[in-house]
Amino acid sequence: MEGTIGLGDPYDSGRIAEITSILYPVTEDHIKIDTEWMEYRFDLHVNLEGSLRLGSPVRQLIPLVFDKDCRKVFKKFRKVNAKLKAQEEAQKAGEAATQPKGIPQTEGA
Repeated sequence: MEGTIGLGDPYDSGRIAEITSILYPVTEDHIKIDTEWMEYRFDLHVNLEGSLRLGSPVRQLIPLVFDKDCRKVFKKFRKVNAKLKAQEEAQKAGEAATQPKGIPQTEGA
């Protein structure tokens, strides 16, 4: 990552410089950020390389899905969600029943 960042205020730009200087021992050849002290500027260029691995999260989620306590919680969430949907539908049906069909309502009448 490299580029220039400026927030228009020397104090805020200094805070960014402070954060990048704290992380410098870890990121010395990977991140190069210059600060623009008096102008708002955001000009960054980022190149990412690597790979995503799905095996580890899936391996950790499988026992969680088959856990008895987690299944109980999932069932409770489904029941609550069903109740909320039923309440919303009942509320919509009640609003539709109060309006006469075919006659538009006017505010003045």
